[in-house]
Amino acid sequence: MKLNLSKDIIPVSDLMHEAGEVIKKLKKTKRPVLITQNGRAAMVCMDVEEYQAQLKRLQMIDAILTGEKAVAGGRYSSWRDFESELDDL
Repeated sequence: MKLNLSKDIIPVSDLMHEAGEVIKKLKKTKRPVLITQNGRAAMVCMDVEEYQAQLKRLQMIDAILTGEKAVAGGRYSSWRDFESELDDL
């Protein structure tokens, strides 16, 4: 899902006139497209399946970071204690 700087940057006017083609390209390449306005980056468009996959990856990273913070703060249990707690349920 890398942005190809020579192929994946288009002005907003191209998007307005060729939206269907841009959507086809997004679905085919799975790469995001950077939309410019007045020569400056304005927004990024991406395929919805790629967007959902990216959100899933970010949620996983967030969960890992939360776990690391808990361990660093001493908020964890040994495996033996965890098993014991499960048995008590």
